[in-house]
Amino acid sequence: MPVIDGSPGPDTLGTSQAVFAVQPVAAAHVAVDMRQTLRWLCIGAALLPSLKIAGNASPVFLLDALRAGRAGSFGAETFDNRWKTFPQDFPSARFLKERGIKRVLLIQRDAGQPSEDLAHVLLRWQEEGISIFVARAETTDSAELIHVNRPSRFRALWHRALALVGLKRADGGGFGAWPQGSSGS
Repeated sequence: MPVIDGSPGPDTLGTSQAVFAVQPVAAAHVAVDMRQTLRWLCIGAALLPSLKIAGNASPVFLLDALRAGRAGSFGAETFDNRWKTFPQDFPSARFLKERGIKRVLLIQRDAGQPSEDLAHVLLRWQEEGISIFVARAETTDSAELIHVNRPSRFRALWHRALALVGLKRADGGGFGAWPQGSSGS
């Protein structure tokens, strides 16, 4: 299940040519270029019906590793579509354990700690007895058990509100908006 709480930006879906281009064109002033993510999601959706997936198969969660955007400040013409994930976006450890899930495999570019926002999810699972393994995307055959480091504001009442500081909220909820005072709104 893809977990995406961002917007590809204005006009990204206006023509499928921009999303499905083999040779990507420059992103039009967005903090996170989601065109390749959308392209691969569509390719996966087309392949999914041909796969034979058991009814009791374990779930898979897909996050965009680039969801936090590139470093630096954004100008008035940059559409802020950065986003974070929260524990509420995932099933609880209890729910997973009731379905026989006792370990999780995190596949990412580096085999180290998960990103700060994902650590809030994984540490909750780990505290409830679910083992967390991590593997590099290039070599998924060598996963190692990790202890997820405690992220800042872990289980803090105001964590979600504090985590969203600096991200632009869309009028209808979720993320994706023009910075205040932009001519793009």
